[in-house]
Amino acid sequence: MVKDNRTPSSRSQAAAIQEAFPSYAVTVSTRQGERPRFEVVTRNDGNPWCLISSHAEEIWNELERAPMSSPPILASEELGSAVRRRLVGAALRRYREHMGYGLEDAANVLECDRSKISRIETGKRGIRPIDLRHLLEEYGVGEGEQATLSALADPRKARHGWWHDYTDIVPAGHLDLLIMETLASEIMVYDGEQVPDLLQTPEYARAVAETEPGTLNPDTLDRLTKMSMTRQQVIVNEKCAAVTAVIGEGVLRQQVGNVGVMRDQARWLAEVSDTCPWVTLQVLPFGVAAPPKRSGPMAIMRFAQAASLGVVHLTGLNGGMCLIDQPAIAGHVRAFTQLQLYALPPDQSAQLIREMTG
Repeated sequence: MVKDNRTPSSRSQAAAIQEAFPSYAVTVSTRQGERPRFEVVTRNDGNPWCLISSHAEEIWNELERAPMSSPPILASEELGSAVRRRLVGAALRRYREHMGYGLEDAANVLECDRSKISRIETGKRGIRPIDLRHLLEEYGVGEGEQATLSALADPRKARHGWWHDYTDIVPAGHLDLLIMETLASEIMVYDGEQVPDLLQTPEYARAVAETEPGTLNPDTLDRLTKMSMTRQQVIVNEKCAAVTAVIGEGVLRQQVGNVGVMRDQARWLAEVSDTCPWVTLQVLPFGVAAPPKRSGPMAIMRFAQAASLGVVHLTGLNGGMCLIDQPAIAGHVRAFTQLQLYALPPDQSAQLIREMTG
């Protein structure tokens, strides 16, 4: 981006971007006391991808890297890879502090100001692959962990993967969850209310989608169901990760859809238990004392080549939330382990499920 000794206004920066990249529509909005908000969208109405940032130079750099035949990557401060940015940033901070480096030391490695390092570590902005590599090498991080972090940090993940065909119906925050699932080596899931997404039949998944707030048209329901099955194929059927699931017995008895839907769902769970050794399924029965601290629905993801990394996703009405700090992850892992101890062993769980197939 052309620079001079004067500080250009945000509107002049937007105009410069627009002139250089006429295939995109560029706008900027400002509020008193706040940073400007640059927004870039494709002119193709059928492909409504956007790029948002408060830094004109970030917009310029991303558009330079994006092929003009495809949309710019979704890499904003409000959308897209927010959870992954926080996860990578928190890891970088741990590595830096372990080395005894201050913000100024890290800034010297990248030849930038310390505020940039601070924004990266707090997840307020992304980091270029080359900058990430330089910091990880400086911090002495192993190759396996570097590879995992590089994959997590890559903003292009938003448009490269099985989820690409569904980005218009998946909230940006949930997209991060789908991306991290494909990179995880271990997924632990607990749900006392319904069958976890990764183990649902098509009919069960559609019945669940039909109960979501808001009216969905049949085409959207069909696509959500297809998306759920594609996700299951990638994560479970193709052995992407070791999956451990604990469900409450009430999940098997609370009717979702009709009787046939529930019977087929139970048969599928029994089949998975019998034929997929990389999937461990346990049932928390009615007849045992409840754990001292009953947990709500949760999913925990861990990464084999990066032992210090982990994510906990807590389900909620508005999409839920993700926890990335190590104490929170450790606490939820302990809670999950406790649920496993109270649940039936896998073989007894499979027998209980088979008894419910009719």
